[in-house]
Amino acid sequence: MTNKYTIKESTYKNHPVIIPLYDGKEIHELDPDFQFGISKAKILISCMDIIKEFLAYRENEKLDETNKSVIRNNLLINYRYNNSFIGKFNKKVNKQVLHFWWENRYGSDGIRFGRKKAEAIYYLESEIKNWIKKHTS
Repeated sequence: MTNKYTIKESTYKNHPVIIPLYDGKEIHELDPDFQFGISKAKILISCMDIIKEFLAYRENEKLDETNKSVIRNNLLINYRYNNSFIGKFNKKVNKQVLHFWWENRYGSDGIRFGRKKAEAIYYLESEIKNWIKKHTS
């Protein structure tokens, strides 16, 4: 498969963010604003093994929805696979999602995404690492 994933750089409240794209368009039509900054990018890169594990499941396979935790870069990161989520209009959507959450100096934070976005993060790993380096050097 040719890698059709790219990143677009932008800012949010004067902070750098990246927007993963597929064929130059947003990854998912229901969430055209999927973007993240340096902190979340670092967490996603540090949890790439979990993202790969999530992608290894078949789309219709029942996932273990137990909360799990890992420590990465001195940060306790919780995660869970979900078999469904509540989407727009309070409607249950039977799609697999991966949910990460953690505590930081501002309180709780997190990020949740499905297979399309997980695949984008997986294929863009080196570009995300380069982007982090560019903005933290």
